[in-house]
Amino acid sequence: MMRSADETYVLTDSSKFGNACLASFAQLAEVHFTLTDSGIPAEFREAFEKRGIGLRLLDENPPPQGLHVPEAIKLNEPQVP
Repeated sequence: MMRSADETYVLTDSSKFGNACLASFAQLAEVHFTLTDSGIPAEFREAFEKRGIGLRLLDENPPPQGLHVPEAIKLNEPQVP
């Protein structure tokens, strides 16, 4: 499914970053935008910024009330605090 998509989004909590696992679904270079919480380690924030991957911390920057999440995400303006 990712191969046929124009962009790839990841929605996960910050506990998933920095842990080894037996399976993976994508390389970091294949991700366009990530939505997570503010517990994401600084080294991942820096890696996303360096690679131009959008990052939205949902518990720090909630979308304006009344908007659906896809409308609230500005893909061309990564939101890394």
